[in-house]
Amino acid sequence: DICAVDTWVAPLYPHLDKDPYAPFNKPTAIDHWLRNSGNRAEYITIVDPDCIFVRPIAVEDYVKGGVSVHLGNGKVVPVTKGHPFGQKGYMDWVKGGPFQSLTKKYCPGCGQVDALAVPIVIHREDLVAIAPKWLSITEQIRRDKPTWDPAWNHERFALSWTTEMYGYIFAAAQLGIKHYVSDRGQEIAGFNSVVKAPIIHYSLKLELKSQKSWHKYYEDAGTNIPDPSLGKNEVQTKVLSAFIEARDYCHPTNHSWGGLSYFASAARR
Repeated sequence: DICAVDTWVAPLYPHLDKDPYAPFNKPTAIDHWLRNSGNRAEYITIVDPDCIFVRPIAVEDYVKGGVSVHLGNGKVVPVTKGHPFGQKGYMDWVKGGPFQSLTKKYCPGCGQVDALAVPIVIHREDLVAIAPKWLSITEQIRRDKPTWDPAWNHERFALSWTTEMYGYIFAAAQLGIKHYVSDRGQEIAGFNSVVKAPIIHYSLKLELKSQKSWHKYYEDAGTNIPDPSLGKNEVQTKVLSAFIEARDYCHPTNHSWGGLSYFASAARR
């Protein structure tokens, strides 16, 4: 059964005036929800706003206890307290590479940590332990930005945007929480072509037929949605269809990133 929960509006991270890094709000809001919402869900799925559920990712396991994550490769992964599931992130553990050097600085003694993205499926008690460390490590990394290794800020590593991801990774590692890591928890629109995973992540620009494109950064992304027939593959078609369905149900939306926004350079076609 799918259990619907009320939307929870958490306060903004209180120090955005000093560092306008919006993803501070992710661990801040999760910690606030855990402590104040009254929701006692035992297992929690963490995704980003640019994710679409194709089907439920976690199903209650009445035999083994906990929940089971049903991946796009047909594998079924049990999740219990102390043993969460995490999607394989974009980072690679390469000797002398940025992921390794970042880990050595902010998680010394942790060894090879889990390379994670979303979705994450985790027991509530594990997340309660991780959340405050997630924020504090993110804050620590951001404070050190003037002295970052140039490789950390390279476009492919993109620490300027992904800091909170490493905050989570290092927090879990410091607590000794190891994830089952797989790259089949999501399909990436703009990279994968067939829908098998339970979630589609539309993090990349969609290059469509007839020289059309769509990107979440476009200022008219919520209103000017290409017809699904312009999708080059099943993933693109599914994403565009979901956007149109949501637009028709929720009404068109629009936004303006503003000239100082992280997204400003990508917001205009």
